[in-house]
Amino acid sequence: MRFFRLFVIGLLFIGFSRGETFQQVLDRALKESPYIKSLENTRKVAAGEIKGAKLLPNPELSLTFGRLYSQTDSGVALTDFSISQPLMLWGTRKYAVEKAKVFQKYMDAYIETLKREFTGQLYIKFFTALYMLKSKEIAEKNLQISKNTFEFIKESYSLGEESRINFLRAKREYEKAKMEYQKASLEYEKALKELSATAGFDVSSVEGKLSRIPHLKDINPDEIPSIKALISQIEELDKNIRLQKALAKPQISVEFVGGEDPVDLGKYEFGIGISSTLPVFNRNQGEIIKSSAKKSALQQELIYRKKQISSRITSIKKAFQLYKKQLNTVENEILPQLEEGMKLAEESLSLREITPFEFYNWKREYIQTLLYRFELYYQIHSAYGEYIKIGGAQ
Repeated sequence: MRFFRLFVIGLLFIGFSRGETFQQVLDRALKESPYIKSLENTRKVAAGEIKGAKLLPNPELSLTFGRLYSQTDSGVALTDFSISQPLMLWGTRKYAVEKAKVFQKYMDAYIETLKREFTGQLYIKFFTALYMLKSKEIAEKNLQISKNTFEFIKESYSLGEESRINFLRAKREYEKAKMEYQKASLEYEKALKELSATAGFDVSSVEGKLSRIPHLKDINPDEIPSIKALISQIEELDKNIRLQKALAKPQISVEFVGGEDPVDLGKYEFGIGISSTLPVFNRNQGEIIKSSAKKSALQQELIYRKKQISSRITSIKKAFQLYKKQLNTVENEILPQLEEGMKLAEESLSLREITPFEFYNWKREYIQTLLYRFELYYQIHSAYGEYIKIGGAQ
């Protein structure tokens, strides 16, 4: 019986199937995903804000046409005009530009936050598909073992060397293995569809090493995009408060006026005037109070977010250590014993020293341990995907 040896050899090729790697899927998604394209278009909003803040207000033109009537004259046409240019005094233009630039910093950090979340989700979906592929490959090998065992027992039964109950048990195990393989195939196809939906294009197959454990790098919380976005929001509100205080002061406009002399028709008079708002009611005070309240709220949220992220990173690192410890036990202690046991079970079944029932118990425990090993690797990659979402990986 060579099926167990063939099974072990087949496992060595797990992870070398043809398909797209995560880096290939990610690179393509960052270029083709409609979601990523929408984020890049959103970035243009900040550029528009800066351009608008740098420009002076448009001048205002006023034209007046009229007719002067008297008892002896039917009327004389009169024309008056004025051009008024608002001035950006008290640093209003400077504060508006600074606010717009800070808004751009916020948009950059906000978009980077969403891109990290997208990358983390894509990472989880990819390694879910890869895990399902490994599960399918193990199910296929399990099917081959069950088939070979069934054929061996079937032949022995036909020669009268095996009981009918063992023949029926072997047949049932074979049918069960076929259903498990079909289920694993469906789960893999489902995972590919979910990966394709996230990536924004069709991914027909994946490849990679599930056993390659990523490294968790230490990060500065202030460098996490979501934290940088909050800091920029606070800074933007501070700039807005300064802008509103400047706007609360009298706003000056320079005016150039001209009009036709009503006595000496055909001649025009010109002059320069200055107009100003009167900050009697100080309507900007409401915006200042609102911005100050938002700033205080965001400062408290910043403290909360930093603690929350720090807690999540600690949990991920603890999970990493736990999964790696369990993997070490499975790979260095449990699996070697089960592999040795499977070889003995194979030989013993061939010599009729154990029953098929005992052999299937060994096989079932061995297959379940292999699946558990890959599940531990999958849990590590899932945790790493959450780490990417936080902003802990480039």
